[in-house]
Amino acid sequence: MLRLAEKYDIKLIATNDSHFVNEEDADAHDRLICLSTGKDFDDPNRMRYSMQEWLKTTAEMNGTKFSVMFLRRWPTRWKSPVK
Repeated sequence: MLRLAEKYDIKLIATNDSHFVNEEDADAHDRLICLSTGKDFDDPNRMRYSMQEWLKTTAEMNGTKFSVMFLRRWPTRWKSPVK
């Protein structure tokens, strides 16, 4: 993706897989997964998420591996996504 963006001079955005709005909603989401899949909360084989699937702020996204990699490669091209 980075090479294509550079080649065609297009902007990139970083997003994350969001399943709930706030970080503190992770436990409720985890329990909802149990209900929707019919599994017990203490079942070691139940579906689990990383608990990182909240809607990230710009500041949180700026600290991701992607943004760090981008900044290292193109330090002068980084712009805030908010216009």
